[in-house]
Amino acid sequence: MITEDQFDSIYQPMTLTPHGDVLAPHYKDARAFAEQSGLDENHVWSIMEGEDDSLSACPGHHVVNIIGFVVTRKPWETGNEVAVYMKSDMDDLDMEPEPAPGM
Repeated sequence: MITEDQFDSIYQPMTLTPHGDVLAPHYKDARAFAEQSGLDENHVWSIMEGEDDSLSACPGHHVVNIIGFVVTRKPWETGNEVAVYMKSDMDDLDMEPEPAPGM
């Protein structure tokens, strides 16, 4: 798991519009932009809202808690990459996630 600054530095989100927008509202829009830029789907990330008011960038197309999609210059590789965009306590990034109830 990496921070927003690390995500921006490593993956380099692209500007999608002349107005400076980096967030596409729909996957199809992000995918079309990527293809027009000569990139494949491994450059598209889902921006997801978490229960703790955090935002996360997750590789590929997701449908739950999505606020939009980002296209990056560098592709994701494994599909396991995650970047936390906002979190009140960044120290929690080093902690193991808690198991779901009943696990």
